[in-house]
Amino acid sequence: MAEPNAKRPNGGPGPIDVNQTVVYKFLVDSNEAGHLIGSKGATVDGIQNECGAKIRIASNGQFFPGTSRRTLMVQGAYNTVQRGIDILLDRIYDERLRNRQSSDAGLLSMEVIVPNSTAGKVIGRGGENIAKIQQECNVQITVHKQGAGDYNQERKVTMNANSSIEDLRKAMHNLLDWVVKDGSSLNFAMVRYGDDAGVENYQRSASSSGFDDFGGSGSGGSGFGGRGSHGSHSEPVWTSSERRYSASNSGPPPRSSSSSSGRVQVQATLEAPIPDSLCWSLLRDNGLRLDMLNRETGADVSVQHSGELENGQLIRNSLAIIKGTLPQSQAALLEVERLILQNSQ
Repeated sequence: MAEPNAKRPNGGPGPIDVNQTVVYKFLVDSNEAGHLIGSKGATVDGIQNECGAKIRIASNGQFFPGTSRRTLMVQGAYNTVQRGIDILLDRIYDERLRNRQSSDAGLLSMEVIVPNSTAGKVIGRGGENIAKIQQECNVQITVHKQGAGDYNQERKVTMNANSSIEDLRKAMHNLLDWVVKDGSSLNFAMVRYGDDAGVENYQRSASSSGFDDFGGSGSGGSGFGGRGSHGSHSEPVWTSSERRYSASNSGPPPRSSSSSSGRVQVQATLEAPIPDSLCWSLLRDNGLRLDMLNRETGADVSVQHSGELENGQLIRNSLAIIKGTLPQSQAALLEVERLILQNSQ
């Protein structure tokens, strides 16, 4: 196991803090996404259990801007994300070998999505860092121009290995080190772009059989729907009810805050329908499980059970109400997603 602030090999950025949570994103085509998801999300669930990181894949038809590929996101502690990259890369490579035609084009290629600030560090002054990475990892790297409009805060980095999958793996590990060193990846913990970028507008129902964010086929798994709001400087839209069953009495988070780096922290609220059984599971033992969820993610998560009256209206579906900064809300949403899958088995 790597030590905190250990020096990294392969043309990396030097000492990094491997204890911090990191988000690492790369692009996959629809065939690769389906292969990674598996029947009813079983494959991706197994990969998450094996590596310890959380994995999200954009829905079918939700492409990274300017491409026909879906965003795959791995989130967790450094060591879990690195293990996740290794497992995912092996499975993607196997799928490419199985489906390749006469040409090997794209076989040893990967497109990674990084924040602009990370891209600048990867390039380095006069291109010195990228030249060193290419030489030590035996890959060709292209850092693409930043996108336009709403997509100008991230950039695509294309890596083509010259001889082996191990060279590509080495380069992906190297880029992970740079992402950790930069420290801004949690601000971009999303796989959807466009009208529902940011806090992602999940189009799932607790009673449906589709699990869109883990697959495009809709072939199984329990899902949930959510709605949220966010903005770079705008006020969040809070849910109207003040009556919530919550293990935390801290109330909603402040509507604006700044990180230690001076960045404005975007606030977000999301409502996600959950099965009644999960609702009661979170509430039992004086909300112990719900309290653990709040402490682990930093979000303020509360639940509202079906059959309750609110403003004279009968609530028909149990809800999880998630409030916090954008990274906190997304982390809590991932955990609720995992609990729904666990609850359905």
